[in-house]
Amino acid sequence: MKRKIILISILSIMAVVPLLAGCTQASSSEPTPEPAVLNIEMTPTGHWHATRAKTLTFAVTDESGNPVTGLSPTVAIKSHGSDDVRNIAAADNGDGSYSADYTANDVGSGYSLAYSVSFSFEYEHNKYFDAWPVEVVRDGNEGIMPTIGGTRYAYQVRYGWDPGHIDANDEEKVNLIFEPRRATQTGDQINIEQPWQNTFNHIPGLEATVLVESTDGSVSETLTATYIGLGIYRAQRIFSEAEVGARKEYKVSFLFTDTFNNFTIDKEETSYPLVAVEEH
Repeated sequence: MKRKIILISILSIMAVVPLLAGCTQASSSEPTPEPAVLNIEMTPTGHWHATRAKTLTFAVTDESGNPVTGLSPTVAIKSHGSDDVRNIAAADNGDGSYSADYTANDVGSGYSLAYSVSFSFEYEHNKYFDAWPVEVVRDGNEGIMPTIGGTRYAYQVRYGWDPGHIDANDEEKVNLIFEPRRATQTGDQINIEQPWQNTFNHIPGLEATVLVESTDGSVSETLTATYIGLGIYRAQRIFSEAEVGARKEYKVSFLFTDTFNNFTIDKEETSYPLVAVEEH
């Protein structure tokens, strides 16, 4: 992701801003220096799972390809559909690269959720900026491999929240969405090292529940999960303003027994983080 940045000079902005009443502008015969042309490159984020931390790395070079150090950049991150923008100070690595760590906690109901990542800084009294779209995919456990009656099976459970960014609200329900699948392979046919390479089928007809627990121990509630088609189970819950306060973290677990082989999933194998915050 490498681009030559066309920046807006502060001097250029001043040139089009009307002068305040009573102010004058001194004339000068000296030409205005051209702003430096800098290149900004962001290292591709690769496969990014929601709720997993990612180090975002950027490189700044001049027109000759020399690294530009000593900057104080800001990384701004926003998920699609959210009004909240997270601003993070990027660390100077001393070699023209800058990095910032971020955990994408907004989780959409679809397989992926779009985020925008921008990188901005000031250099020689000029402001520089660039932005990139990134994709954050729905997380889950792909390596659930119980042995039932002497036979190994493989499961995966993916999850999503709708809306992806959860604000405390006394009226609107949050959809807690899960997609369990069972592999067609069994026993030695299962790819243990790369479980996502197995072939998985949806599992309709499960009697499933969703357990919502706050990490501070103040909330523990079991909800009925309803099958809504296309392999998806859904439970709904209100995260009230009184319960959430400024911010509250939860663990949400999808629990079921598969009558195909009488496998009952353990809570620790399908427990996922959820963060609710005070509505702004």
